Amino acid sequence: MKILVVDDEPTSQLIVSEIAESLGFETVCAESALRGLEILAESDISLVLCDWEMPGMDGPTMIRKLRASDHGRYVYHILVTGRNETKDLIEGLNAGADDFISKPVNPDELRVRLRSATRVIELQQSLDNRNAKLEKANKRHEEALNSVTSDLRLAADMQFALLPKEKQLAGINTNWLFKPASFLAGDIFDYFLVGDSQMVFYIIDVEGHGIPSALTSFAVNNQLNPSPQGMCRRHLRATSNVDTAVLRILEELNRQFAKPSGDNRYFTMIFGVMNLFSGQITLAQAGHPAPLHYSTREDSVVAVGNGGMPVGMFESAKFETTNIEMHPGDRLYIYSDGAIECPSTGGEFYGQSRLEHSVRNWAGIPIEKLSSILDKEFLDWNGTSQFEDDVSMVCLEYQTPLQLGANRVQSSSYNGVERRLAEQPLNTTSKDSFRQH
Repeated sequence: MKILVVDDEPTSQLIVSEIAESLGFETVCAESALRGLEILAESDISLVLCDWEMPGMDGPTMIRKLRASDHGRYVYHILVTGRNETKDLIEGLNAGADDFISKPVNPDELRVRLRSATRVIELQQSLDNRNAKLEKANKRHEEALNSVTSDLRLAADMQFALLPKEKQLAGINTNWLFKPASFLAGDIFDYFLVGDSQMVFYIIDVEGHGIPSALTSFAVNNQLNPSPQGMCRRHLRATSNVDTAVLRILEELNRQFAKPSGDNRYFTMIFGVMNLFSGQITLAQAGHPAPLHYSTREDSVVAVGNGGMPVGMFESAKFETTNIEMHPGDRLYIYSDGAIECPSTGGEFYGQSRLEHSVRNWAGIPIEKLSSILDKEFLDWNGTSQFEDDVSMVCLEYQTPLQLGANRVQSSSYNGVERRLAEQPLNTTSKDSFRQH
C-alpha cells in the first residue's frame, strides 16, 4: 500500500518515510499541501500523513479541500502536529481528519496508527467492492425488470386486442368497461355472431390475479373462439336445443380444466346465447355474479340466475340454464365480482344493490356513452386508478328483432367468412379474423 507523506521539512519526510517503509509501505512525498492534492488526484493513494503547519496551505485546509472533492475512494487522513490542546483536536476533526499523531513522531506509535489505518482502508475497500457488485447486480435486475415490464405491457396490449371491437351486431348495441388490476387480467369477455340468428356472449373471471390467471383466461377464450372449429359453433350446430348446447359447452370446459389432482385454476363465468329474431337469451351462471336485466317496459332491474358452480373446481360440477326475454330497449349487464367488490376510499364495497340502482339510472344514457360513464363511476368510487381486482362489465342492448330480409344479407356475408375460416388452420388464424364485420 502507498502512503502520501506531506511535509515541508525534508527531515520529517525522511523519518516518517523510513518508519512506514519498514512496515512494508511504499511512500510518496510532497513538500506542500497543494502538491499533495495534485498527487491524490493523479493516483489511487488512500492513506495520507500530513503536517499541520505548512506555508501556503496548512493541513486542516488540505483536508477540507480533499473532503470536498470526489476521487471515487475514501482517503484516510492522519494529521501530524505539535499541537496538543483540545481546541486544536476539535478543529482538526471538524476539518475531516481521521486520526492524529504528535510531533516528534514516535516510531512505535506511528506503526500502531498505520496498522489501524490499514484495517480501516481495507474494510472501506471491501465495502466499496461489495457496493460495486451490488450496483452491478441491481443494474442487471433493473434491466431484467424493464424487459419483463416491457413484455407484460406487450402482453396487456395483446389481451386488450382480444376484446370485441364491434359495438353493433345485428340489432344489438354494446359497450363495455375493462380495467385490469395489474398489467394482465384474469377477466376476459367476448360476444360474436354464430350463424344467421344467434349471438354468443360470455364473461370469464379466473381466480387469482396476474400472469397465471391471464394465461388461463387466454386458454378459455381460445376454446370459445367463433371459428368453425371452436367449441361454441360445434355445440350449437350439433343440437337444435340451445339449453342443451349451452350446458354441453360448460361441461366440456369443466372436463378440460378440472384435474383429479386438484391442481387446477378454476374460473367463474356467464355464458349466454341470444336469439336475434325473438330476443330470447339462454344463459348459464357458473359461480359468477348474477347478470342484471333492465326492462324498459317495467323500468325495473332484475338479477338473473341462482349462482352455480365455478368451472374447473370439481370434475362432478353440474350447471343449469336460465332464460330471459328481451324487448326492444332492454339491456343486460354482465360483470366480474371486481365491480361489486370494488372498495371505496373508506373500504366500503360498491355492492350489488348500488349497482342495480346505477343500472336503472343509466337507462337514459345512450349506450355509446356508457363506457365513459362506467369508467368515471368506478374511478370516483375507488378514488384511484389502481384497483385491487379486475373490473369488467359488458352491456348488451337489444334494439329491434332481426328482420329476415336483412338477415339474408348478413347471412351471405357471414357464410363467406365461415368458408374462408374453414380453409385455414386454426392455430394460424388471428382472433380478429374470426369476427364478422
